[in-house]
Amino acid sequence: MTTKATAEALNTLREIAQFITTDQSTEHQIDALEKFIVLCQSAVEITPDVCFSAFSGDTELTQGIAINPAAAAQCVKDYIRTIKFVNAVHHAITQQHALHPGSTLKILYAGCGPFATLLLPLLALHCEKEISIHFLDIHEESLSSVQTLMQFFNFDQLRLHYHCDNACHFQAPDPFDIIVAETMQKALEQEPQFMVTAQLADQLKPTGIFIPEEIFVSLALQDRETLVFKNKSKPLLALSCQCPLFSKLNNAANQNSLRLPLTQFHIPELYNPVQQRFVLQTRIQVLNDIWLYEDESDITLTVPAFSLDNALPNQVWHAQYYYGSYPCIEFQHLSL
Repeated sequence: MTTKATAEALNTLREIAQFITTDQSTEHQIDALEKFIVLCQSAVEITPDVCFSAFSGDTELTQGIAINPAAAAQCVKDYIRTIKFVNAVHHAITQQHALHPGSTLKILYAGCGPFATLLLPLLALHCEKEISIHFLDIHEESLSSVQTLMQFFNFDQLRLHYHCDNACHFQAPDPFDIIVAETMQKALEQEPQFMVTAQLADQLKPTGIFIPEEIFVSLALQDRETLVFKNKSKPLLALSCQCPLFSKLNNAANQNSLRLPLTQFHIPELYNPVQQRFVLQTRIQVLNDIWLYEDESDITLTVPAFSLDNALPNQVWHAQYYYGSYPCIEFQHLSL
């Protein structure tokens, strides 16, 4: 790549970042993300792909599934999610520089994937600032891709570090100003967001920012015909790096359990399983007033709570979170 071509690529990346962070048109922001994909593919040989095949290259962890590089690249096309997370990271960088002027900003991007999508465009806006970035991914192919992209955009002046490791085990010697970790699916199932957050929470500075700020999973009744929701519960699970559930997590670990007790609840007296079904809904406070709402993204889609299909009115049920090889919220009928 020539110096002139690299400068052109950086200018294009800067324009993309400006559209995402300043343009009020969702259509324009989506167009910018499409250009981002094309720009990345001009430097690395990874094509975004949903990769549903059993041979897709996902990595099975004891804490969940780490999706393969092509699927991670495909996440760019979850447009509303990407737009909101990129804006949250942009605000976090701006806030932390204002809070610590003249200091080197230390950022951890866990589960960065091959395009480092939630951070890379922003580096075109912040590349002249003192920034130290730690890219963390369990797939060497993703890290190699990110390293190539950093060179492609001539970001050599930044302090860049690459860690091929499981984020559920990663431990850095010094704390971070910003931690970005979006390793999740709807209802906090399948991927290891819970354990990634638990592992990284203590590695944030007291004034630091964790993105996403908080994740809420709630139980609701849905009319099977009209799809209208009602009787939505308080969150069964509210996950953040300050989450008090982590003390319970330690207790569960001491008891050699992979299940975290959440709450007990009664099945409504007027519940009709023929006409209604229980569903799990996800809402994410990405940062401050930036929210990702129910059914606005692939990671906040409503999902049926199948284990409650046999529930009957007035029964008492127990909810718990399984954080083993396939994380999910489980339900159990309590015979009182």
